[in-house]
Amino acid sequence: MVGTLLLFIIVTVWISFNLCTIDVTLSEFEYLANHMTKEECHRLVASLHFNSFNLNRNAENAEGAVPEDIGCLKLLLHWNSSPHEGRGATHEKLSLRLRQLQRSDLADWLDSAVLRELDEGINRTADEFRDPDQEL
Repeated sequence: MVGTLLLFIIVTVWISFNLCTIDVTLSEFEYLANHMTKEECHRLVASLHFNSFNLNRNAENAEGAVPEDIGCLKLLLHWNSSPHEGRGATHEKLSLRLRQLQRSDLADWLDSAVLRELDEGINRTADEFRDPDQEL
C-alpha cells in the first residue's frame, strides 16, 4: 500500500514538473501540415495568434498577415517555437483552433496522438519504480 502511494506521488510530481505543457512533436506537425490545404493552414496559423477562446472578425483579417511564400510546416514550427506564441499549451490551443476551423478530424487525431504519448511516458515512469518481484 505504501509503495503504491509513493508511486502515485512520484508520478504526480513528475507529471507536474515535466508534462505540464504537452508539446506537439515534429512528426505530428508534419502530419497536420500534410493534411491541410494552404488556405486552411494560413487560417490556422492566423487564428493561433489570438488568445481569446472564440475567434472573431480580427482572426479573419489577420490571415492576410501570414506570409504566402512560407510553407505550412515552417509556419507551424515558427509558431510553436516562438516565445509568447506556441510555447505553452500548444496541444490544447492547436486542437481548439482546428475544431473551430471545422477540422475536427485533425483535432481528434492530434488529441489521440498526444494522449498516447503521455500514457506511454507515464507507463515508462511507473515501470522504473515497479518492484520486479511483485506481480500486478
